[in-house]
Amino acid sequence: MAMRLLNRIVQRYNGWLRRCDSRMAGADATLEQTITTSMQHAHTRRAVIDAMPASIALLDGDGVITLVNNAWERFAIDNGLHSPNFCVGLNYLQVSLRDDEAFETVAGIRQVLSRTTPAFSIEYPCHSANEERWFELIALPLEDTQLAGAMISHVNITRRKLAERGMLAGAVRLAEIQRTAQVGSWEFDLRTMRGTLSDEMSRLCYWPAASEIGFADFINLVHPEDRHEWSLAVIPAPDAAPHVVLKYRTNPARGPERLISAVVYRLRDADGRILRSNGTGRDVTAQKHAEETLRASEQRFTTAFNQAPIGVAVAALDGRFLKVNYALCHLLGYSEADLLQMTFKDVTHSEDLTKNWSMLESLVDGHLDNFRIETRYVGADGSIVTAMLSVALVRDCSGQPESQIVNIQGWTDHKRTELDLGEATERLKETQRISQIGDWSYDIATQTMLWSPQLFRIMWRTPQLGPPNNYAENANFYDDRSQPFMIDKIALAIATGTTQQYEFLAHRADAEQIWLRPVAVPSSDSSGKVYKLHGTVQDISQRKHSEMLSARMAAIIDSSEDAIITKDMRGHITSWNLSAERIFGYTETEMLGQSILRLIPVEQHTEEELILCQIRDGKKIGHYESTRLTRYGKLIDVSLSISPIRNELGHILGASKILRDISERRQIALKLQHDAKRLQELSRRLMSSEEDERRRLGRDLHDQTGSNLTAFTLNLKTLHAKLPPTVATEMKQHFDDLESLVRETILHIRDVLSNLRPPALDEFGVLAALTHFVERIVARSDLQLEVNGHEPSPRLPPEIEIALFRIAQEALANVLKHAAARCVTIALNSNGSYVRLHIQDDGRGFDYDNSRPPLSSLGMITMKERAQAIGAELRLRSVIGVGTEITVIVENSKTAKAPPNMRVSAQ
Repeated sequence: MAMRLLNRIVQRYNGWLRRCDSRMAGADATLEQTITTSMQHAHTRRAVIDAMPASIALLDGDGVITLVNNAWERFAIDNGLHSPNFCVGLNYLQVSLRDDEAFETVAGIRQVLSRTTPAFSIEYPCHSANEERWFELIALPLEDTQLAGAMISHVNITRRKLAERGMLAGAVRLAEIQRTAQVGSWEFDLRTMRGTLSDEMSRLCYWPAASEIGFADFINLVHPEDRHEWSLAVIPAPDAAPHVVLKYRTNPARGPERLISAVVYRLRDADGRILRSNGTGRDVTAQKHAEETLRASEQRFTTAFNQAPIGVAVAALDGRFLKVNYALCHLLGYSEADLLQMTFKDVTHSEDLTKNWSMLESLVDGHLDNFRIETRYVGADGSIVTAMLSVALVRDCSGQPESQIVNIQGWTDHKRTELDLGEATERLKETQRISQIGDWSYDIATQTMLWSPQLFRIMWRTPQLGPPNNYAENANFYDDRSQPFMIDKIALAIATGTTQQYEFLAHRADAEQIWLRPVAVPSSDSSGKVYKLHGTVQDISQRKHSEMLSARMAAIIDSSEDAIITKDMRGHITSWNLSAERIFGYTETEMLGQSILRLIPVEQHTEEELILCQIRDGKKIGHYESTRLTRYGKLIDVSLSISPIRNELGHILGASKILRDISERRQIALKLQHDAKRLQELSRRLMSSEEDERRRLGRDLHDQTGSNLTAFTLNLKTLHAKLPPTVATEMKQHFDDLESLVRETILHIRDVLSNLRPPALDEFGVLAALTHFVERIVARSDLQLEVNGHEPSPRLPPEIEIALFRIAQEALANVLKHAAARCVTIALNSNGSYVRLHIQDDGRGFDYDNSRPPLSSLGMITMKERAQAIGAELRLRSVIGVGTEITVIVENSKTAKAPPNMRVSAQ
């Protein structure tokens, strides 16, 4: 019976184990210590495990169940496992081995029994028919030295599992809500200076999701101009407010710029210290764009409203004036302040008031979309003002009437418009007769169209086919891009009763595209409702093409900085642009029809004759330079190019000249050349003076200071020898210190003398001086220096040797100060025609394309001037993270005087 009950328990455990993933967890040290200590006393072991809420069984070293607690027994009874002793005496491991899937659990318990691992645990589901349940199996070794074995406990973790599931579902829902609302959240710990971003906040700020972020990266997510305010919000002052609201932009370097509206909360501990900064952020980029668009739209509306040539007003549904423009005030004779205190009833003629108010009520009730009638008003001075009234409703978002837009056109203006329209109609008929412009008409009620014969010819449509059946079919003749605009124009003519003129691309029946200019004239009945449209259609394709071509050519010519002049084959000027007027001082009126020789010096008239001969032969004269005369007799240098002008048949009609004034450029070039010579000579003199001063200073240090120090050393020795023995012994250390100090001073002076004027440079040449200089640097630093090459033969002039040595000396000084290099190579080579000094390091380099620090630093300026003084070419190449190269190239034949074409280049 006990075995059957045990089998049922094992089967249920095995079912749990097959559906769970094994995991290890450390046992509760306090629980383990309490249990193992208590179990050292056999008479209290049962009482201790019975006090535990978990189901517990004790195993001996072989895995046999030796003791179970009350919770184990209650669990067995609740699940129908009635058995004597509740499986005590059965081998827990052998029973479990009957199920292959329990192997991991058995293996873990065996490791605990053998003391291989301090604990073993695994979670498993144990769902009943009525509820979901989870348990955690924990195996701990018994610390009783007299009794080997383990304790097996089954702890109910259902509440924790359900809570974890709820938290996970809540996190998923929160993430979805944030994604939908485009609202992200973040938190930042001010103690660790680390933070986290929600998935939506990571997306808004272009940061990898589910990754921790430090303060530097956190601030880098913000636009550089907004970082100061943002950092004060994240790391606030101790007395900062509990929360702050601000807006900031994201860093445009990380992605398209967004505007974020953020709320930052500060969390404090019991002592009031701020521990964390939490916040939310919402993308308001689209909202800001919409607000700006709305402001611009409101500005355009206000401008159009105030500057409208006819009276315009916004009124409430009860007739009160809410907004009026200047034209309406001028028409009725009231001030704006007076009208805003009045209603339409106050200014409308009493005989027209009933009719006007009735139409407004029909408009509000939805029986009319708008209305247009002739009515009378009473002005401020009592005069009667006849006007055309047009009213349309403004509706709110739900479609309910909100206010009304009123247009009032004075009778005089209205009648003038009618007269002008009549005259325009008569002129249009005459133009149709002369220009053969097609006309058409459209009946709105019957939706029928009529075309004139000329319109059939324009559209290449046979009269037998008849006109289009309706205006929708007529729209098919227009280009796809033009159709919506054309339909809107016709709708506007019908709605407002105004003439509409427009230009569109259309398709003829032969599929050719042509430009048309339709004119739509509406006809209205006595109530003001448009019942018919009539108009004309003109083919303007040729004019359009000519206008576009002329506009492009005119824009090009007028915007050119060069003088563009055309002339006929007699040499008479036919066109003259603005730049020609600026350069030569003559206006277009003064030069049109004049001879081009007016601009050419007398001694160069033959040049113009040769040019005309080449133009007659159809030749294009390429770029060349010459001189021309201005209006004031000034001779200027110009750059010219000349091309023939042909007609449609290819006949040469004249020539086009393009001239550019290069006088200033030539003067600048000559001045620069002169300044370069002077600067080179000055640099050479300065360098020579500097070397002379170095030589004089070195000679003084050597001859005077050196000899004095030597004499001082001898006198010290003599003085020490003449002292009494007892005193000499006492003063020996002081004399030794003085002698050591004198020797160090002599060595330092020798270093200074070597830097001022290396003896090896005078005796052996630049390569030997560089080798000696490098040896001294190596002795004082960890830098690896290599000097190779050979001494030029014959030796270079002293000025060039000194300049090359000083350039290398300055370059090495820059390497030691800024480059952080490990290795530097110096090479001096000569091939008989030139000497090349090359210095290369493997340091950090710099970006000379952006910041250009090398050519503006004192060291580089000094090297540039020394190279300039000897007529050498100095080249610089630097790559960030790779290193820097400096190359100096000088011809062997150069003297101290440098040529004017010396240059310094950066590659």
